[in-house]
Amino acid sequence: DTELLGLDWWIDDGDLYFANEGEPTSLPTLRLSTQSDPRSLRLLEEPRPTDSGLLEAVSLLAPGVRLCQRVILASANLGGEYRVEALEHAGSNRRGPFSTRLVLRSLDPLGFL
Repeated sequence: DTELLGLDWWIDDGDLYFANEGEPTSLPTLRLSTQSDPRSLRLLEEPRPTDSGLLEAVSLLAPGVRLCQRVILASANLGGEYRVEALEHAGSNRRGPFSTRLVLRSLDPLGFL
């Protein structure tokens, strides 16, 4: 049982993945920013808290983002290190930009920074 072992698990593109519960994977850290920065993925809007105490951020399309990946967030109102808890890609070639919606959990024990 993965709960007894303290593991999170998920299936992505037919592959089974494990991570220590609540911790990010060893994948490269993703940088998200509301500012134009060549080292960061551009956020389309300011991140906002969800009703469940997580954070929602919308970026330009980022197909390489994975669950449990570490994220460094730099915006006018929020910053710090987070872990990707959920993600969804959306877009249409007829209207609007292609985007990735990320649900993030703070890695800081005190919550949002």
